[in-house]
Amino acid sequence: MKLANRYILKSILSSTILILVVLIMLFGLFDVISEIKNIGINDYSYSSILPYVGLKIPVYVNLASVLAILMGTMIAFGDMVDSRFTQILHNAGVSKKYLINKALFYSLIISLILSILIELTAHSSEITARNYKNAQLGKEIVLDQVDNLWLLKGNSIIHIEKNLGEHNLQGLTKYSFDGGRLSEIYSADNALIAENNLIIPLGNVLTVDSKDQFSRINKLDISNDRIDSIFDSTILKKLDLKPWDLNLVELVNQISYLVDTGGNYTNYISELYGRLLRPLLTVTLVYCAIPFLFSYKRTTSMSNRIFIGFTLGLISKVLIEISNAFAIKYSLNHLFFAISPILILLTLALILNYRLSKT
Repeated sequence: MKLANRYILKSILSSTILILVVLIMLFGLFDVISEIKNIGINDYSYSSILPYVGLKIPVYVNLASVLAILMGTMIAFGDMVDSRFTQILHNAGVSKKYLINKALFYSLIISLILSILIELTAHSSEITARNYKNAQLGKEIVLDQVDNLWLLKGNSIIHIEKNLGEHNLQGLTKYSFDGGRLSEIYSADNALIAENNLIIPLGNVLTVDSKDQFSRINKLDISNDRIDSIFDSTILKKLDLKPWDLNLVELVNQISYLVDTGGNYTNYISELYGRLLRPLLTVTLVYCAIPFLFSYKRTTSMSNRIFIGFTLGLISKVLIEISNAFAIKYSLNHLFFAISPILILLTLALILNYRLSKT
């Protein structure tokens, strides 16, 4: 039995790696085609594309992992059915239920391993690839800092303690200089960016007179001119913190902080549930595919298995996108709507497998 288990694991793993490599090459090809238009801009050349695509390989793994495991399992078990290996095991006393459990167990283990590798590499590699591309194009490198962000704007230096996402800032301090000499310090506990302008609440200002003496002015109202001069669209891109730019630990910390401060955390919580539920989604999709592998008619060809795998993956993607859109738009229970696509697929899998058990 141990020999059979090793063979099953080896078959699933090798097929998954093969599909993963194919999908990575496909995603990389799409990026290569899309980057050709940038050739000739600043230092960007054909030789700049390959490092950029290479840095994004962990991102491609993230995009392809669920589909690769699903199709890898389908191909592996399909080959075993075609070669009558499953029939040999059945004659040796191995039940169909045992084989199904092994398929689900091994797909879960592979999904967990890939999820860990993705969390360790994908987010940082995408930021590195983005900064490499911007450097080659002569653009500003987008900072990936979440805390303690320093910005130089004209004769002012701006410090932001924490970027809360959704254009919410905490702890803003603006140091103004006149002729190389510090003239004013403005501080506010919170700030909000809206329509490319920085909306600053009433705060405290320290002014410096000719004798370098500080004087405090409490609750100074900031004029519109000062608001417009602080931030522009380029700086806004630096502060546009996306959920994907955070690894799992940073994402949890960000959500916890937004909950405590009353910030908008809907996009972050949806991203978190999506990552945590990915192994469960993978196993559910594999369970959906089981009836197409062990059908007594055995009419499922290799091309049909690939088509079925892509179809199941597409259905799951559509269900997840619709569910997340509803949860975010109407501020509904995010956990329920994150699990709903899996429950729908699981119901379908149970129906199909029940019909399989009757054959």
